[in-house]
Amino acid sequence: MRPSLLAALLFASFLSGQNPGPDVRLLAQACNRFGAELHTRLAATNAPTCSPGSIAIALTMLLPGAGGTTADELVAVLQLPEELRGERLLVASQQLLASLRTQPGGRPETTTVCELVNDAFVQQGFALAPAYTQRLTEFFGARATAVDFFGNAEVARKTINEHLQRLTHDRIRDLLSADDVTRDTRLVLTNALWCKGPWQTPFRVANTRPGPFTRADGTVVEVPRMHAVSGLPWAEAEGWLAVSLPMAGHQFTVDLVLPRPGQALQAAERALLSG
Repeated sequence: MRPSLLAALLFASFLSGQNPGPDVRLLAQACNRFGAELHTRLAATNAPTCSPGSIAIALTMLLPGAGGTTADELVAVLQLPEELRGERLLVASQQLLASLRTQPGGRPETTTVCELVNDAFVQQGFALAPAYTQRLTEFFGARATAVDFFGNAEVARKTINEHLQRLTHDRIRDLLSADDVTRDTRLVLTNALWCKGPWQTPFRVANTRPGPFTRADGTVVEVPRMHAVSGLPWAEAEGWLAVSLPMAGHQFTVDLVLPRPGQALQAAERALLSG
């Protein structure tokens, strides 16, 4: 297979190997649709890589406190089916989030760890509706933390950034830039998702050797490439090829998609996302 890599696209395909209820499956499918559309829009910018799962979770956290046109617009953006509303949506969200979290324990070399934390940072003295904060806590596990956007937006911004940096083990730094929060900010909702684990079938370091890699613009560079022989699930369509690499424990997999030989990256993306 030609080693041109499809631009990073993280779908909310959380349910592989599980047996979820119908509402959880509906929600996961909506997350997938949201992720596909978001990637299509971002691909036209200079930064097409994102985590649509985290974005979808944060937007869903807004819904229990929204009404009227705002709620309708959130539902449309998230592409939620008509039957998934109110308590059904909240319970499905709770169950979907639970399926993402791993239980502590096990040896690091044989265990995949996934930590997911939701938070709400609220202007001190600003009273959110009790029913809303209760739903954030009960269904999303979001803890409300008081900060002072009005008195010192920069300190509040650094507090949020440092919190997310700790949760992601220094992987995400300075998530909020200086103009993302102001003295008019009253609420910031965040989602931190951190995963780490070994492959179910590890790649041997000794089998890493240089090989050609074709960029999206057609130029070829030499890069270190991992090699392994293993039976893996794979799929193909008119414009793309894909392989699924399970991580230890088989709860999570990494799905790699690339264009067919002779296909442009953009054509492969269109073929993949049109489905």
